[in-house]
Amino acid sequence: EDNLLIVATEAGAVYSLDTVSNQKKLLVDLGEKVYSSLAAGDGKVYIHSDKDKLYAIDAGSGVKQELNIK
Repeated sequence: EDNLLIVATEAGAVYSLDTVSNQKKLLVDLGEKVYSSLAAGDGKVYIHSDKDKLYAIDAGSGVKQELNIK
């Protein structure tokens, strides 16, 4: 959705923030630290964790997919 902002905490919690209603929703808790910037495209947010894993997270549902980067 156009009105969603996705953020991740250093502890690995990923939230969507609705910029119209100011509602916050926990999408997923990775359980891994996140220090890198997020990238987004095609309704997914890409997050690289401190355990050298790359995740694709659906911005609407929070469904997490681990991508092979090795």
